[in-house]
Order: sequence, then structure tokens, then C-alpha cells
Amino acid sequence: MRTLYLSIGIIILCLSNMYSQSKTQSVFVMVDLSKNVQGDSSPITLSQRQDAIDFTKSIITASYTSNKFPNWKKTGVFTSSEIEAIIKGKGKPLIGVDDFLMVMPFGEISSTNKFQINLISNYPSGFNKYYRFPFVYNDSDTWGDYAEAKVCNIAYNNQILEYYIIRIQGMADDPNSMLLDKEDLSMVDEYETGSVGEVVARFKHTTASRFTVTIKKIDISKIDIFKNGKKVFVKPTNTDKKSLRIISPKGNRKTPFTMTSSSIRVSWTCIACDSLPKYTLRVNNLKTKKTKTYSIKSKTFQSLKLEPATYKINVSTKGANSKAQYITIEGEDEEGGFGVILLLLILGLGGYFGYKYLIAGRKENTNVERSDWAEQEKKSSPSNTDNTTNTEQGEDW
Repeated sequence: MRTLYLSIGIIILCLSNMYSQSKTQSVFVMVDLSKNVQGDSSPITLSQRQDAIDFTKSIITASYTSNKFPNWKKTGVFTSSEIEAIIKGKGKPLIGVDDFLMVMPFGEISSTNKFQINLISNYPSGFNKYYRFPFVYNDSDTWGDYAEAKVCNIAYNNQILEYYIIRIQGMADDPNSMLLDKEDLSMVDEYETGSVGEVVARFKHTTASRFTVTIKKIDISKIDIFKNGKKVFVKPTNTDKKSLRIISPKGNRKTPFTMTSSSIRVSWTCIACDSLPKYTLRVNNLKTKKTKTYSIKSKTFQSLKLEPATYKINVSTKGANSKAQYITIEGEDEEGGFGVILLLLILGLGGYFGYKYLIAGRKENTNVERSDWAEQEKKSSPSNTDNTTNTEQGEDW
């Protein structure tokens, strides 16, 4: 049985690893605009800054090669298997279709307002279109922690609950918190104490030693933050166009999101939508070919009750349409998705080992029975001879 449990565990681990490796995330890139201190012994040149931007792109798109970026070396504790695989030339892009890309400059406090955020509808063309840094490096201050909190605020208010944040920084943060107002300080405090963030990789420039590229993985899906701080909304000037995305459920035509319950909640987010938006939710039953339409005002979710079938769902508003998602509602006697695979694996392995132990048991019982018969025959032979002899003597008498 120990072998059975071990085999099941290995299979589950492999399947979960396959899932995690294939999942992409939204990526937010922060770039430091602060200029070098006068008389700096190792100034950061414009070519080095561009090299950092190109190096960061190679990590995001999994196109890194060591001969193109000889000046960037790993430093500190390296915990990301995804980034490690990219460095070895075996990784996959961090971002993909239906993810967001944000580019945010930081330095002086007002510089963060120049950020751009867009939905990647096509990869890699969409990524290449929005990976732009039209900035001038002449800021006097460096507010990286403030900018990172602002990134999280934007993500939180637009339901981007998991993302990578990559911070390209040359100058140390300005310690003068007096320049931040009460709401700014609250936003920074709530981000630093309320988000789940892990530095998964850091790279340092070999000649400009303080010039670093730090990669964090952020998860705010289970934490309610920014209750007291200011909300940073995305204005139309901060995006190429309105971007509408279904948050949940997520599934494609080949592998739809599968569930047994008939009740489901569809939620979505819209970047740069109107302050009082009107949405249209369409639910197409692929079995009956019938479509239900829901009109929703000023909210980004809708609860549905659906009969067993596979559905195509999408959301639209003025100037934006979401990518379609697919869901399957199963009947009481049906099983699907990962549960079916796991169940079949367990039954298959269980049947194999059960058959193996059953046959072994039968062989053992057969050997025992044959041994008993042999013993019985040995014991019965003398008595049978005596009986035969007595009978013959009696007949002669």
C-alpha cells in the first residue's frame, strides 16, 4: 500500500506542476527615472538603463541568453523555479493572452501618474506594442516603495489579484516621508502589511553595483486591503483603449471550467470604463444553442443558475468586449476535469495492486492447501493398509 500512496502522490504532484508551469500572470514593470548624484563614482549611463529594460524583457518573454546580457548576474537568495528555468533557456513567458502589462515610471511622486496599463489580447504582438519606456531620466527623488504600493492599489481596484512586479532601480529610496500626505502613507502601510509578496529573483549590474532588477510575485486574492487609503483609478489617458476581462470563471473551449453546482458567479473587470458603466452578459448554451442575455448596471458580477451543459460566456460594454470563457455544469452522475483524471488514476492503481495482492494471496492459499493434502495423505496411508489387511484376514477366516 505504501507503493500505491507514493505513486498517487507523484502523479498528483506532476499534474499540479504542469498546471502551475502553464499559468501566466499580469506583469507590472517599474523603472527608476532618478538621475545620478553629482560626482557619482559609478554613474548609471543611458545605455545601461536601456540594457536593463532589454534584460527585463528577455526574462518576461523567456528569450534570455547569457551572451546578450553578460553584465547581469544573480544575487541574493534565488527562489523562483520559473525564473531559473528561463535563465537556463527552458522556461516559458511570464505573461500571455488575457493578462495585463503595466509600465510605471517612478522617481518623484508625480512621475507615477505617467503609468500605462493595457490588456494583452494577442501575444507576443500585444506585448511588444505596449512594452514602451518613453521617459526622461532627470528626477531628483526616488520613491520606489510608494510606486510599488500605487501599483498594488491599481491592481486591487481592477481585480488583478495576482501579478509579477519587476522593479528596475538605480538610486536608493528617498527616506523623507514628510513629502507624502496622509493618504499616501496609508496606502504604503496597507500595501506593505496587507499584501502577500515574495522576492523571487534579483539581478545586479556588474559595474553599476547598485543598479538592480528585482522580481516579486504578489498575491492579494485573499486579503482585503486599501480600506483607508486613496483609490487610484485608471483614466482613459493611462491606457490605449478600454480593456474588459472576465476574472472568473476561466476556461477555454478544449478545457472548460468544470463544476457540479448549478449556481455560479461570473465576475469581470474593465480598465478605463465609464464611472457608471452598463454591461451586457451573454450566456450561450452550446447544447441547446440558446442564449440568455443579462443587462447589468454599475457592478462587475452576476450570479447565475444553470442546468447541466457547456456554456460560452462573454461580457461587453460600450467600446469593449471580453474574451469568451467556457464552463461545464455537470449532472449528478457525471464527473469531470481533474477529479475524473485523479479518480481514474486511483482506481487503475488500486486495481493493479489489488489484483497483484489477490493473485499472490491465491497462490499462497493454494500452496497451503496442497501442503495440507500432502500431510493428510501421509497420515492416512498406514491406517488404510491396516484396514485392508484386517479385511483380507477376516475373509480368509
